[in-house]
Parts: sequence; C-alpha cells; structure tokens
Amino acid sequence: MIVHSVPGGALMLLGPVQLLSAVRRRIRPHRAVGVVFALTVYVSMAGAALYLVRTSVGDAFSGAAFRIALATILVGTVLSVTFGIFAAVGRFPYLHQRWMLLCYGFLMTAPLLRLEWGALPWFLPGLSMEDINRVAIMHLGSVVAFGALAASRTMDKRVTAPGVVGTWVPMPVLAAAHLAGTVALAWIARSYLGWGAQGQRLLVAYLIPYAATYVAMLVRQRRAGPEGRSWAREEWRLHLAALCLAPGTAMPPSAALPARRPTPHYGPMAQGFGVVV
Repeated sequence: MIVHSVPGGALMLLGPVQLLSAVRRRIRPHRAVGVVFALTVYVSMAGAALYLVRTSVGDAFSGAAFRIALATILVGTVLSVTFGIFAAVGRFPYLHQRWMLLCYGFLMTAPLLRLEWGALPWFLPGLSMEDINRVAIMHLGSVVAFGALAASRTMDKRVTAPGVVGTWVPMPVLAAAHLAGTVALAWIARSYLGWGAQGQRLLVAYLIPYAATYVAMLVRQRRAGPEGRSWAREEWRLHLAALCLAPGTAMPPSAALPARRPTPHYGPMAQGFGVVV
C-alpha cells in the first residue's frame, strides 16, 4: 500500500500541472510531465495490484467494499491512462484529453474517499465502516464519470465534430434506455428496502447522486440543442443513455431466482464507473 499511496500522492500534484500545461498549450512541458505521470500511474497501480493479490477479501482494509472499489479504480486508471497514451500517439488530442481526465477522476477518488470517511458518519449515523464505503462508492462513481465529462465538455469548444451526422442515440433508443433503467432502479430499490432501516439509508444515498447526475445531463443536452452545439448535445445524450443503463449492471443473472435472504451487492458503483467515455 505504501508503493501505491506515495506515487498516488505525487499524481495529485502532477494532474493539475498537466491540465495547466494543456490549457496554455505548452507542448514540451506537457509531454515531459505526461511521461512522468503515466509511469507514476503504472507504479502506483502495481502496488495496488500486489495488495489485492496478497490480501484475502476478509483481511482487506475496511472490508470487501473497499477491496472492490480499489480493484475498480485499478482497472479504470490503468485502462484510461493506456488508452490516453494510444490516443496521444495516434494524434487524437480530444480523445487523449478525455481519457486523461477520466484517469485523473479515478485518481481523485483517493482523497475524496478520505473526506467521505469523515463526513458520512455525521449524515448517516449508525452505519458500519463497510456500509460507509458502499455509500462512498456510489458517490465517487458519479464524481469520476460526471466530473471527467463536465471537465472535457468545458475544455472542448467544438460546435460540431467531424463525421458526426445526426445522432447515435435516436429517441426510440433513448426511450428504451430509460425503460431499462427504470426497471433496474426498481429492482435495486426493492433489494435495498428488504434490508430495513439500513437499506433505506443506503438507497437514499444511492438515489441522490444518481438523480443529480441525471438532471444535470438532461438539462445540458437539452440546452445544447437550441444553442446549435450539436456535438455537445450528442455527447451529453450518449452519456445520458449510458447512465440510464448503468443500474442494470447491479442486476445479477440470478435476480429472477428466489433467494432465502437479501444479499448485499455492489452494482450501484456502476452508476458512475459504468458510464462510457
């Protein structure tokens, strides 16, 4: 964990330097810091991987929820920085920008999780540390994906994008995504409500960030249309459809089978981590 945490702290500083050099179009410093950033990500995530391999689920720090979150962040960070490198080498600057913002979003879960540990017991007293981690995962999922999306949309000033004609998410597809999401949310609500007061608090903690993210995406994509920003509208629309489908990842194939007692699942983390780039 030391091998994971120390380079991870350095990445918190390297990220803003990368962003500032990109905004100011300082190509050489951006490339140099980018190489250091990517190598540091791989070193930090290698430490996390070793921890996961050598530690059983029962011995994981703060319980199984923390282990699942760490594994998700590990995969997401490594894939996003790798695809970001490929995009830079292939000279796709906007795609490179999006992957790297997503990577930094994953990395920011570390300090944000510590803040959640301190704040959540005040708002949700009585929850165990593992339940607090579950709630934090729900929130951080939204922060990672939506934060990266909002940042990329702020930096991308294009009104249109080459090759984008019409929409990849026509109204019937968007309506179907909403229907699937509604069914999945109903299943999640039923599952949580079966856990009594604890489940009710977890359900509220899940629905609030989900609803806030949904409203923000819906408003942004509707505003972009009348303003003539077709690319912004399309990107917000794509992510809105993905957000609607994300709760479905919480539904295991065995959902239709009768169960003797409710079993906790960690699918709601997909509300953010499952959203596409």
